[in-house]
Amino acid sequence: MATQWYEYDDDAGTKYGISLTDAQQALYAAVIGVLPTAYASLAALQVAIPAALAFPNGLASRYFNVTSDFFGSAQLVTLNTAQFDAKYPTGVTPFPATPISVTENVAITGAVGESRLNN
Repeated sequence: MATQWYEYDDDAGTKYGISLTDAQQALYAAVIGVLPTAYASLAALQVAIPAALAFPNGLASRYFNVTSDFFGSAQLVTLNTAQFDAKYPTGVTPFPATPISVTENVAITGAVGESRLNN
């Protein structure tokens, strides 16, 4: 997998293109549900979905906060209201939701040794 582009439908029904990295895609599938059709670029998405616009700076996407023991908290965009509503819990104590198991590929990409300031 690689970074892919997906259709994001805002609450008003306008379609936008939004990119998700490999890690976001894996987390999305585990936490939110099925990802829609992916496209290699915004241009490819716009060919398939001519009404799709570039994601505007002024729009804050709908998302869930996800938390891991390792990486802490992050925001995971939810591409449509149906998937958001299906996951959004109701009741007296809606969060945190039951933990979900996710497998990640972790690679060591660099290292920094210990250092000490000298007097």
